[in-house]
Amino acid sequence: MADVPPSLADLPKIPSEIASAVMGKVELKKVSTKEKNILPTMEDVTKERQHAAMLSGIENFCADQLKHSELEEKVSLPSNEDIIQEKQHIELTQKIESFSVEQLRHAETEEKNVLPSKEG
Repeated sequence: MADVPPSLADLPKIPSEIASAVMGKVELKKVSTKEKNILPTMEDVTKERQHAAMLSGIENFCADQLKHSELEEKVSLPSNEDIIQEKQHIELTQKIESFSVEQLRHAETEEKNVLPSKEG
């Protein structure tokens, strides 16, 4: 079957207010336009130049100018507080590991359902 275009009666109707606005001449108000071209401040320009100089310095850096230095390894001993804290932690873990479950007593769980008072 060939597609048959819809008849004029089948097309949707446009409200008369919109049709008159589209077909008629619409008067617009005169408005003056202001073009704003915000130029960077002197501070922005100096920051951009400093950033560009830093990047070019990084790109053009020659690693041959670096001097060799010896590494000094320093051994730092723990403080008394660190030693005491570590001892307490070790003692606690040992007590937990050596805890006997047989020392526990059986306890019954009682469920209590507290109803709200009639006043509230």
